[in-house]
Amino acid sequence: MNRRRFLTHTGAALLGASSLSMAPPSAASSRGSHASVLILGAGFAGASLAWALKRWAPNLAVTVVAAPERYWTCPFSNTALLAPTDLGTLEVRYDAFSGAGAPTLIRARVRAVEPEHRALILEDGRRLTGDKLVLAPGIELATEAIDGYDDAAAARFPHAWEAGPESLRLAERLRAVPDGGLVVMTIPPNPYRCPPGPYERASLLAWWLQRHRPRTKLLLLDGKDRFTKDALFKAAWEARYPNLEWQGLSNGAGLRRVDGKTGLIETDFDRFSPDLGNVIPPQRAPALLRRAGLDGGQGWCPIEPTGFESPLAKDVHILGDAAIANPMPKSAFAANSQGKACAAALIADLAGVPRPDPILLNTCYSLVAPDAGIAVVGSYAVKGGRLESLAAGSGLSPSPSALGESVSTVRGAEAAHARGWYESIRVDAFREGGSRS
Repeated sequence: MNRRRFLTHTGAALLGASSLSMAPPSAASSRGSHASVLILGAGFAGASLAWALKRWAPNLAVTVVAAPERYWTCPFSNTALLAPTDLGTLEVRYDAFSGAGAPTLIRARVRAVEPEHRALILEDGRRLTGDKLVLAPGIELATEAIDGYDDAAAARFPHAWEAGPESLRLAERLRAVPDGGLVVMTIPPNPYRCPPGPYERASLLAWWLQRHRPRTKLLLLDGKDRFTKDALFKAAWEARYPNLEWQGLSNGAGLRRVDGKTGLIETDFDRFSPDLGNVIPPQRAPALLRRAGLDGGQGWCPIEPTGFESPLAKDVHILGDAAIANPMPKSAFAANSQGKACAAALIADLAGVPRPDPILLNTCYSLVAPDAGIAVVGSYAVKGGRLESLAAGSGLSPSPSALGESVSTVRGAEAAHARGWYESIRVDAFREGGSRS
């Protein structure tokens, strides 16, 4: 199958393959029937893990602790900048967790993690333990890494890197930009959640500005010189958005300082006073995990790849954005795939049998316009105790030159596939769907 046909079939096919590639040991559900698994986090990693455990080992006691705040998916949150009313379709309500045979869901804040006891200490004083503890808490914004970033800067330069009210704030600020103004986005160095996310956002912002503020310039200040799908993004920008300019680290675009009171953004060589600034801070594993010593001083948490177990704490597993799972990106699809791999490993561990060798998958769709998409696909296996990319299951969308006159048709199909992928992964991870039609 050539790259074009391969990418055409990635959405539901890869999601289904992810479910099948790590089937658990057949005896595990009975031999480990009285064991318990405690999970922190109900995003794509934690929820996917919980439902996979209940599907493969129905008698296993599975408890998920999630924050009481409302939760919106980061995938497709950039589209809420174009149509803020769409944000409601991104909210996960967790209704399926109230059904028969579902994992137990506790909505509470966690005060501390005790890895040595496989325990979570809740803010209300409750102490929960499990035979296995799985941590999938997402990210924390490292705002102190930016000189001058304070409450005033957070209000002046909304990051919207956690979907929800921040998305609406950025959308509102976008609509206040005058025609002929300046919009500046700052993009952090690697690693961070959703590597292509800033560039999709830039594409959609440029699309909106082109239609509503055609004389406004969008400037991207990037903390690196290369980024995922960069050739495809840049080709789309050149063809579609003369109002968009990208500057990399070698151009002096590294962010040095912000001033929320004056609205100033400073780089290595320049100062900007934009009408709208979208400052995306650097990121790291949440403080809960770092205080517990699970990051080993690295900011992100190391894992071994067969079951995502921490090398620093036995029977403690770390999934999703908080984990160092290179070369897998920090994405929703990767988190979903990791959740299933971890489920198979946990069931094997509890059954006292060897863990299966996982094949992990990822696909990242990005919209370069509401009706045009691009994608990168990856597959990964454990070799020599490390995750490695598999060339046979990886690839990019074809370049415009390779597509010729069919570029609009193929990019339109990929945008449709992106929406189909989102619907599928919502069902797979949370047992509920959104509406992206």
